Amino acid sequence: MRPSFNLGPLVRLALAVCAVSACTGEDPLDSDSPTEQSERDTEADAGPNPHGRWLPCTAITGDDDEDAPRAECIVEEYPMHRDAKGKPLDDRTIEVFFKRFASPKATTAQLWLLNGGPGFPGTDYERYALWLQERHPGLEIFVPDHRGTGRSTLIDCPRAFEDRPIASLLPFSPRRDCTREMVDEWGEDISLLSVTESAWDVVTMIEATARQGVPVTVLGSSYGGYWLNRVLQVGGDRIDSAVFDSALRPIGGLSDEDLMVEPEQAGVALLEACADDEECSTRLGPDPVSRALEILDEGGTCEALTELQINRVYLQYVLANALERYYPRALIPAVLYRLGRCEPEDVDFIVAFRDAVFDHPDPFESTPAQAPASAGVNIMVNLSEIITEPSTKQELRETSDASIFSSYGPVVAGLEDRQAASLYEPDDYVGKWAKTSANILILQGSFDPTTPPTYGLEIAEHYAGPRTYYFEIEHASHGAIYTSHQVEDGLSCGAVIQDQFLDDPSVEPDGQCASNPPPFQFGASDEYLMEVFGHTNVWDNPEPTVADRIVGSRDKGE
Repeated sequence: MRPSFNLGPLVRLALAVCAVSACTGEDPLDSDSPTEQSERDTEADAGPNPHGRWLPCTAITGDDDEDAPRAECIVEEYPMHRDAKGKPLDDRTIEVFFKRFASPKATTAQLWLLNGGPGFPGTDYERYALWLQERHPGLEIFVPDHRGTGRSTLIDCPRAFEDRPIASLLPFSPRRDCTREMVDEWGEDISLLSVTESAWDVVTMIEATARQGVPVTVLGSSYGGYWLNRVLQVGGDRIDSAVFDSALRPIGGLSDEDLMVEPEQAGVALLEACADDEECSTRLGPDPVSRALEILDEGGTCEALTELQINRVYLQYVLANALERYYPRALIPAVLYRLGRCEPEDVDFIVAFRDAVFDHPDPFESTPAQAPASAGVNIMVNLSEIITEPSTKQELRETSDASIFSSYGPVVAGLEDRQAASLYEPDDYVGKWAKTSANILILQGSFDPTTPPTYGLEIAEHYAGPRTYYFEIEHASHGAIYTSHQVEDGLSCGAVIQDQFLDDPSVEPDGQCASNPPPFQFGASDEYLMEVFGHTNVWDNPEPTVADRIVGSRDKGE
């Protein structure tokens, strides 16, 4: 993948502007009678949208409070396979789910939100949609469940992960059993998961819900940006404006080695910021990058960590995952400094840090109250058309040895799986850019470990034009709208720029906040430090109390 994961298996979409919403596993369509607005919309859509019917549903999936915000949902029967023009190749269909958030006031624009992964459903965007409508009450917002995920026809490989932790699936280290299970079930029809088919799903519904004089904007984050490029390819004349937030490289063509280099770019940028921080540079010196490499190379001499099977490769993986998390990334220099010192208290700190980095739900794990993500979709889309340039184990090893942040273990583990995988053939849209006259906003974080600034710059270069606006936000991580620094009214810099674009996509946003952030803050809140480490000493170990010394002396038999 590359796309949007949560660097837990190194790739998670940082989409939670509020909390990631819960989702039911039951029928998403409520049994209530349609509202008057629903009936009007259903009648208006009866021609181009004959299969389904918009029905009332909860805005936040799984929220059964009678006073909870409401939305409308529909499950459409769309062609399983289409030709290059979007026409059905046969009469077989697949279900695709959409949720619509009606505008509180007269509709001034329609906004489509495309989630990442690949493999995540649209539920991550539900709270975000409500939040956006508070600021832009004229927006009518649509959120699809990508085919193969959530409440669309679910396509996955559950048997492949029976009796083993779901975390054994690493997005770019797919398991051979999963690919075989999916191909056994679907055969050549596995191509129904192509990004092109998913793009036609979105464009078909855009056409069905279009209103004369109401412009359409589509926003895609991470893999959603890759998906957005395909939407522009197959239906660009229907799209007035587009937002690429921390987008995956839209033309794919990534290699295994790219997956290891991406977090390295963000990590090096963070360590370079350490050189400008007085306390951080005091500990790691004027060249924190070189010092970090030295510490990692010497890390094998820390016997206490070696006994815990925490070696250089594993530490690189922990550090790479930490880059996408708010407090852990700001503690990376302290972890490296403590690794170089390697006192017993330092080892405890590093182990607690490791546990904190991975102490979050797996991106593909779902409960009965959640719309499921699909590991199978993730594997098929990534390996069929995104990660298409295999690297050798020797090349990966050499890259890892020269890195501070990498996912060497997971990537290497997937080399043989890729070679054995049965994938779908890329179509004629793969590897190509869209041609569009749409207004384009591109947001990118300078500390993004998943989709680095080079991707955003490439998108800006391709879509260069009088109404293409590119902003690289200093210190922002993956999901620049949500992870950038706050500037006004509790809003992040990315959110402010997004608001300005949504208000008038033909006018360049101000964007001054992107290049003038406050200094990056290393460390964490006292509350976080106490919860994770039991003390607030980021760099140094607390001095032992008299009682500690007495106990220590007794333990030594003195």
